[in-house]
Amino acid sequence: LSRVFRLPVLDPVTAFLVSLWIMKSGVAVFLEGSTELMDGGGGRELYKALFDAVRSVPGAASPHRARIRKIASRWDIDLDIEVDGALTVRDAHRIAMGVEQAIHAAIPDVYDIVVHVEPANEGERFPGEQYGLSEADVR
Repeated sequence: LSRVFRLPVLDPVTAFLVSLWIMKSGVAVFLEGSTELMDGGGGRELYKALFDAVRSVPGAASPHRARIRKIASRWDIDLDIEVDGALTVRDAHRIAMGVEQAIHAAIPDVYDIVVHVEPANEGERFPGEQYGLSEADVR
């Protein structure tokens, strides 16, 4: 550019602009990769869709410890739900399967879903549990 336009300052200015573009690209790659590696991503809307899907299943309540991870281009979802503690294992499993089906219907590209069932109103919330999100965290 310096030779074409006979302005020697154009080469360092162009080099500076190219270096800024490279740094911006590097930061974008770092942020995307670190977010994915730290189980981030998905955004509030994805979690809202997850909690709405759980709420649509009769018998399923209080979704919490929800974690949505990306595996390649698909989602891996883990969450806990509460069901009536007096239900049989078979009935609680049916509710969990209904939750899985509702999530598959609400969220595209789901690879795997793990639903952990807990008895409702047992007061056994462990205060040290800090993994995943609950509805209060995204609303």
